[in-house]
Amino acid sequence: MLNKKGKEWALSCVALSAAVLMGISTTVQADTTGNANSTNTSIAKNGINSVATTQSASNGTAVTQAANDSVQDGGHVSDDFSNEDSNQLGYASNFHIFANEAHLNAHTNGNVAVGDFYGNVNFGTNIIDGTLEKEVSYIQTPHNISSSSFVNSNENRANKVVFGENNDIDVSNKNRPSINGTYLDHIKNGSDDANSIDEDEIYQDKNGNKYINIENYLDQFLSNKSTSLATMTPQIKVTNDDFPDQNQRVINLQDYEVTD
Repeated sequence: MLNKKGKEWALSCVALSAAVLMGISTTVQADTTGNANSTNTSIAKNGINSVATTQSASNGTAVTQAANDSVQDGGHVSDDFSNEDSNQLGYASNFHIFANEAHLNAHTNGNVAVGDFYGNVNFGTNIIDGTLEKEVSYIQTPHNISSSSFVNSNENRANKVVFGENNDIDVSNKNRPSINGTYLDHIKNGSDDANSIDEDEIYQDKNGNKYINIENYLDQFLSNKSTSLATMTPQIKVTNDDFPDQNQRVINLQDYEVTD
């Protein structure tokens, strides 16, 4: 997502585009948070199914779990976005972080589409005034995730959070579902909250299908796109000399028209 003020776009969008096209792994770091290794066994009452599961919070360990019939099918990214052919980054343009693997050690004010996810701190776009109607995130394998992740929905915005198939999701408490034993305090499933415009917010891959095949999208669509962009003649040349104020870097596109 990009913030637009008038016709000036923040330089960060250019850096983000380059990072998405070129990066396979993303690390966000500022503070340091220790990762405690722990293992526990619990009974997860998942509506229709009651399943005994063994959880491990150590890095690199995923939970293998049959899909829960009480959790909705996440479908495909094309169900939520129709802009793949209308921008250079395709579906990846709808996510702040799009990567095979991401480590979050500082708050990320945005959404994610990640294969292997290590969320040591929370994330989510802090927009609640209605300009963001729906925030979608996809996490295939959450090795660890903060309970305070995501931003509460209200009458102005909704959430859709899709997890990979091999995760244990418990929705017995509809106002506080959990993923692999970690409660998600800002996500609901079938809540009676009258202030929410979308009651169901947690989803899961079903029957071997993935909401988006991130690895293939990086290796094929975005890799090919990166190659084609590198051969294009630039319309604008930007250097460090164009930014006398290092803390206020702006590229003004007002005088430039979109071309093929």
